[in-house]
Amino acid sequence: MISAEEHPKKTVAVNGKTMSYVEMGEGEPIIFSRMAIQHLLIYGAISCPI
Repeated sequence: MISAEEHPKKTVAVNGKTMSYVEMGEGEPIIFSRMAIQHLLIYGAISCPI
């Protein structure tokens, strides 16, 4: 579990929507995005593996 005191949540506006994120660690950024199975079928072929 991520502690809110250690890693405060930040927000950013993307295409008119507010998205929350937490910065932690070092190196290249990794973005984890929750999506529905329909999105996986649409974007799965163009998303890069982690």
